[in-house]
Amino acid sequence: MDDNKLTIAEWHRKQAVECFNSCWDYIEKKDRTAEDDMKMIHLAHASRYHWGEIGTALQFARGEWQISRVYALLGRFESALYHAKNNLELCQSHNIGDFDLAFAYEANARAYLIGKEVNLANSFLKLAEDAAENIAKDADKEYFLSELAQLKINAFEEGFPDGIYTEPQPSDPKLKVKAMYEYCDKKGITPEELSEEEMQQFLNKSV
Repeated sequence: MDDNKLTIAEWHRKQAVECFNSCWDYIEKKDRTAEDDMKMIHLAHASRYHWGEIGTALQFARGEWQISRVYALLGRFESALYHAKNNLELCQSHNIGDFDLAFAYEANARAYLIGKEVNLANSFLKLAEDAAENIAKDADKEYFLSELAQLKINAFEEGFPDGIYTEPQPSDPKLKVKAMYEYCDKKGITPEELSEEEMQQFLNKSV
C-alpha cells in the first residue's frame, strides 16, 4: 500500500513491524559487522518508538524484550538489564502472561548472565521455567524451552568455567553438566528423564 494513503496509526504500525523484523534479521545474522550492530540497535529502538505511538502494553513489552536481547547479544549489561526490567514490569502491571511473561523472565536471566550475576540469573531461569508451564501453544512452549536450555548451559558455564560441577564429597565423580544439557536439548528431554545408562556417560570418574 502507498504510504501516502495510510493513516498515521497505520503508518506507525507499518514502521514498527518492519523495524522489528529487520532487527530480528540482524539478531540471527552470524557475521555481523560493527555497522550491522549499530543498525540492529537503531532498528530495535525505532520499532519500540513507533509502537509507543499507537500500540498496546503487549507491543511495548515485546519491544522492550527485543531491545534487551540486542544489548545482551552485544554484551552490554546495563542496557540489557534496563530494558529487561521494563519488559517484565510491563508484563506484570498489565497482566500479560503466557509466552511473553516467560520470555520476560528469560530476558532478565540473560542480562544478569552478561553481568556475571550468576545467582540472580539462575533465579530468573527458575521463574522462566515455571512460567513456561502456562504457555498455551505447544509450539510456543517447545521453542521457548529450547531457548531456555541454551541459556541454562550458559549459566553453568559462567558458574563453572571448565564445564564440570563437583559435588562436595571428594570421592564422588564429577558431573559433566554442559555436555549433559546439550545432550538433553538434542533429545528434547530434561536431566531428570535420563536413564541410569545415559547418565553414566556424563560422569567423570577419573578424579
